Amino acid sequence: MSPPTPAEVEHAEWPALKAYAVKLGLNPKGRSAVVRRRILDHLRSQGGAVEWRAGRGEQAALLTRLGLADVAASLWESTISLDAPAPWVGLGTAYLRAKRLPEAMKCYDRAIGLGDPVARLHKAHAHMQAGKSDAALAEVEEAINSNAGDVRAWVRRAALAEASGRTDEAVASWARLVELGRGRLGLARVLMRAGHFEDAGKALEAHLGERPGDALAWNNLGACLARRGLWEKALDAFRRASALDTHDAGILNNLGVALAATGRREEGLRRLEAARRIAEDPRILLNEAALMERQRTPAAAREAYERVLEVAPAHPEAVAGKRRVAPKRRARKVAAPRPVARRVAERRPATKVVRKPAKVPVKVPARRQVRTPARRLAKKPTMKAAREPVRKPAGPPAKKVVRKPAKVPVKIPARRPVRKAVKRPAKRPARKSAKAPAKRPAKRPAMRSAKPPAKKAVRARPKRKAPPARRRKGGKKAARPKPKKRRRR
Repeated sequence: MSPPTPAEVEHAEWPALKAYAVKLGLNPKGRSAVVRRRILDHLRSQGGAVEWRAGRGEQAALLTRLGLADVAASLWESTISLDAPAPWVGLGTAYLRAKRLPEAMKCYDRAIGLGDPVARLHKAHAHMQAGKSDAALAEVEEAINSNAGDVRAWVRRAALAEASGRTDEAVASWARLVELGRGRLGLARVLMRAGHFEDAGKALEAHLGERPGDALAWNNLGACLARRGLWEKALDAFRRASALDTHDAGILNNLGVALAATGRREEGLRRLEAARRIAEDPRILLNEAALMERQRTPAAAREAYERVLEVAPAHPEAVAGKRRVAPKRRARKVAAPRPVARRVAERRPATKVVRKPAKVPVKVPARRQVRTPARRLAKKPTMKAAREPVRKPAGPPAKKVVRKPAKVPVKIPARRPVRKAVKRPAKRPARKSAKAPAKRPAKRPAMRSAKPPAKKAVRARPKRKAPPARRRKGGKKAARPKPKKRRRR
């Protein structure tokens, strides 16, 4: 069994430390610090392998990866020597991370002058970040001319061609990499982007012949077959990929789509739900919503589209799908446009027209003809005669005798004698009386308990006995004197 390392001894607790001492044949007794020192001395005396420790260069590279460019640059500056190009490349990378492009270019030029072939590729990357694609491509061509079998240079050339949109040059670069024994997967990816799915499938099959355990290659092969309409073969490829990597959301999504395309919608929906639980990608959520919409479950599809809008607001496919699945409302009738004059007239306040009730003819009952005596007829003319002019009788008019009412004697009440007013002397103004001292408010008795006061016992007065009757000398009882009556005042 190999002995423990000094680091393990330094951080070991007492039980482990005691076990190390027993295995090494040392005395385990004593304090823990003493036993630990004893084991470390033994390991040093045995002359074990020297531990590796990161130098300044390694620390600077790690700090550059972590994004602490300024600290890394100061460390790289302390490691620079005149004959080593690597520190210059590291310093240039640190300056590039700190967005100090001129200093980075000078460091790369110094490394190229010292004969480092990788420095040109770093310089090409710096030109790409500055937006100078032609200068970057020129640096890559220089690197390829100096070493035609440089895989990194060909990969950089293919990436530059893809970024500038030159698909043919990118395909040619990846084909050269395939000749060098690398890059079949990259070639298939570029061919898929260009729309050459058959050639991409051939490149993937060649790659899988060498590496059958590549889940990404199986997934890409299934995508190529699905684009060509070969869903059964695509389903087999997606199953192989999911068996190799069960926690890849993209592979599970593709498998669910292939199952739905082959008529197995329930199983496909389960696969899509599993992919959504791993990663809520908008593409996965849209596929799940579309499958729910096909199964005629609008409520579930509406929830899925709302989930897509939460992840990616204003997604066009999600907005269109939500409109399709929204509950339909009854269409309202749109009234025809009214003329402008009518609109203006409607805006004015209309006057109220009060209609009078129609007059109902009142039937007047016919009057009965009253037979009047002859005398009455002679004295009072009828209604018909009243309309005609009254004829005056001949001769002087007869005088009417007016009878005066009899006088009634009125009794006048006797008048009372009026008393003369007696003048009284004026009253003197009343003297102002001295103000009486303000009365102090009576003190309220202290509050006592709610128990009623105990009634005092009233002693009953003893009845007085009547005085004994006085006897006369003759033996008869003397009469009691009558009490005197009190006069009322």
